Amino acid sequence: MAGHLQPDVVVMDIGMPSLNGLEATRQINRECLKTHVLVLSSYNDDEYVQQLTDAGAIGYLIKQTAAQDLVMAIREAKKGNAFFHRGLIRHSEFGNPQNREGLNTDQKHYSRPQTEF
Repeated sequence: MAGHLQPDVVVMDIGMPSLNGLEATRQINRECLKTHVLVLSSYNDDEYVQQLTDAGAIGYLIKQTAAQDLVMAIREAKKGNAFFHRGLIRHSEFGNPQNREGLNTDQKHYSRPQTEF
């Protein structure tokens, strides 16, 4: 569907009936170069977050995220900025204190333009 519609952002869940979110993220990143994948999932363990960011997800939020944070994450993803729920900081490149310079931060998330990774 993403190949046909060419959206700016896809909000992806990990658990889907026919194709899991990890493989769907890989396919979208391979076939839709201008589409950014933002994961919204109930899973917050290291393995899921790492696998999805390795597959090309630009951000990762947990489902308990407030609606306003989800809207902010979608807007940041559309601009090409990475966006991670603050509780997932250890999973991203932001987990390294040396990589935190120049970040947009608040109490709930970290974001930075993708080009600065």
